Amino acid sequence: MTQMLDWLAAMSLSAGVVLLLIFCLRKPLSRWLGAEYAYCLWLLIPLHFLGNWLLPETIGVAPIELPVTLIVSPGMGVAPPAGTPTVLWLLGGLWIAGAAYYLARLLLELAALRRLVHQSRPAVSEELSAPDPTNISVRFSTAVSTPVAAGWLKPLLLLPEDFTRRYSTEEQTLIVSHERTHMRRGDNLCNLLARLIGCVFWFHPLFIVAQRCYRFDQEVACDALVLRQCQSHERQVYGHALVKSAVRRPAVAVVSPWQSRSTIKERIMTLNTHHKKPLRNLVAGALLAPVLAIGTLSLSTNVMAAANSTAPKGAIPITPVQPAYPEKAQKNHVEGRVTLEFTVAPDGKPKDIKVLTSNPPDVFDETAIKALSQSTFKPASGENGSKATKATFTYIFRLPKKANSPEHLGTIVTQPPAHSTTQ
Repeated sequence: MTQMLDWLAAMSLSAGVVLLLIFCLRKPLSRWLGAEYAYCLWLLIPLHFLGNWLLPETIGVAPIELPVTLIVSPGMGVAPPAGTPTVLWLLGGLWIAGAAYYLARLLLELAALRRLVHQSRPAVSEELSAPDPTNISVRFSTAVSTPVAAGWLKPLLLLPEDFTRRYSTEEQTLIVSHERTHMRRGDNLCNLLARLIGCVFWFHPLFIVAQRCYRFDQEVACDALVLRQCQSHERQVYGHALVKSAVRRPAVAVVSPWQSRSTIKERIMTLNTHHKKPLRNLVAGALLAPVLAIGTLSLSTNVMAAANSTAPKGAIPITPVQPAYPEKAQKNHVEGRVTLEFTVAPDGKPKDIKVLTSNPPDVFDETAIKALSQSTFKPASGENGSKATKATFTYIFRLPKKANSPEHLGTIVTQPPAHSTTQ
């Protein structure tokens, strides 16, 4: 559970930086080069996840920070915090519950889409004024109020029953061209991937905002591609088609509906910005794409490195056992400390325990070794799972300052732990 939460925290931080970069660039890039390039910015998110999965680690494992433990006389030991594992399990359970909820919603939407397709009827050529799109199945449905591009491997276009009555021949042609653009680019697959990422990072506010911005950029990019193949007077026709297609209820979110009511005003305002400038766009895009890709990987790697360098990488005590204070040392009012070096096996058990320093010698060694051997630790994580880790652990034995004063049972000694290495 701890490893899962560590991964979520690190990826939330690094992916958040990439999202902030996209939010800053999407509007200027749309104005300068075109809406298609703003939409392509969203490829940086899967590129970021892919890079963190494939690229080797660029930094060494940080020194393992193990606490210095204070041991006082019997019955007066400072107990380890008992609530930490419970809090971690509560946080992990909350994340799993949220991810399961959003995944269930996604599955229900996919089932609803499947029902829409089964309940629709195939279109005949006489019903369409616009040319029938090649290799695309066209069906009419009473359950949709706006054209919808559906299907991932097999393209499918769902049209409302009043499609031919609501739209003119020119409007029908433009609408079909828009939906064909969605299908040609595989936007429905991208939408499904975006929803799955959203299920994992359902708690992240930037991902929630990103879902809406991504879908808007997707639609505007399709508008731009369609209008660049049209005459100037067809922009007005296209705007009329957008207004007619405004829907009051949202379509299934994993498909590509022709229009969403919430974005109609902004989409219409951008129609006059989709100009033909292919050469400039091609050159600028060819120069900008590798810069953004390399910059994103470098930025995400640095953020991950910073996150990793500030978090313990392994050998974290899970169930530390307090050693007994030796009766003879207590009677003789002897205090001391023992530093042990050991190896945390992949199963979390300490092995190869040996005494590094002991003061006074041979007084507290036996009880310290016995307690450490009964403790369990979180092993370090490597590329292939848990791995053996060398670490040190220090016990400090102190007697109460005043036997009859509970508030003076001793204080935790704070000092940097000994240097640790990872095999």
